[in-house]
Amino acid sequence: MSDMKYEVILFDADGTLFDFEKAEDYALEKTVSFFELKYNRDYHLKHFRDINLAIWEEFERGLISAAELKTERFKRLFERLKISIKLRHIYKVKKHL
Repeated sequence: MSDMKYEVILFDADGTLFDFEKAEDYALEKTVSFFELKYNRDYHLKHFRDINLAIWEEFERGLISAAELKTERFKRLFERLKISIKLRHIYKVKKHL
């Protein structure tokens, strides 16, 4: 028997240990509701996922930082949906969730 010791154990939790899609839907619903807007799952989630995918691709190419990623996806979502909010409100949402 080997005395091998592990320094790091990594888990890929998305879709296995963690229901990412359900959590994403829940968080987006809470975000939209925070601004007292009616949440339409199909409409809002489709736009969010399109934007989120593009943002992650930008992050992987080094075009956007992790800090920017967290708020930029919501900024772009609200711009696309023509919802006028102040950027500081996005930071309040992050704390609220």
